Amino acid sequence: MIEQGAVAVVEPELTHRVVRERTAACHQQLDKLLSNELDLYTPAGYRAFLTLMLRARCRYGATLATAATHAKLPDTNSLLCQALREDLAVLAGDAAVQISSRVDPEFRQSGVSEAAGVLYVFEGAALGARFVLKRIQAGPFAKLQLAYLSCLAGRSASRWRAVTHYLDTAVLDKCQLVAAANDVFATLIEDARFAARGSLNGAQK
Repeated sequence: MIEQGAVAVVEPELTHRVVRERTAACHQQLDKLLSNELDLYTPAGYRAFLTLMLRARCRYGATLATAATHAKLPDTNSLLCQALREDLAVLAGDAAVQISSRVDPEFRQSGVSEAAGVLYVFEGAALGARFVLKRIQAGPFAKLQLAYLSCLAGRSASRWRAVTHYLDTAVLDKCQLVAAANDVFATLIEDARFAARGSLNGAQK
């Protein structure tokens, strides 16, 4: 709040902060699943994580492309999907082909605000890539195939700043944006739980 004489002027709340606050619970739940139940720092868990991300990026690919256009950002989703397939081809062999062919039907979100919510989730997720990459490289499985995480970790900080600038300056419906972001998180949480069961069974074989 800024006071100008006797008049109090309330600054509008930045959209990206609103989204962060209103999606925090789902975001934390997903992070907990990935770190604990999926355990992406083991070979089986890491394969499951890559499979999860390939499915998600294929499912939301068209929406991410639309949102990137609105935000005036390069659409890098196709390159990231290719990196995921390369990693899986090394880690899972022939199974990677089956994974690629079993992706869900392409998800399309027509509204600009909803597309921005999808963009927020995937661009925000990329922020933790450097931490995950360093932890894997410092652990007992340092030689895991890391093309996907390396691509994410190599992104400049300016891309995230461009995303938040777009969210804060574009004419977007905050409620629709938040709802779309939480829907994506909910889908990822459901997929992560399924993947965790699969990685546990794989580790026990």
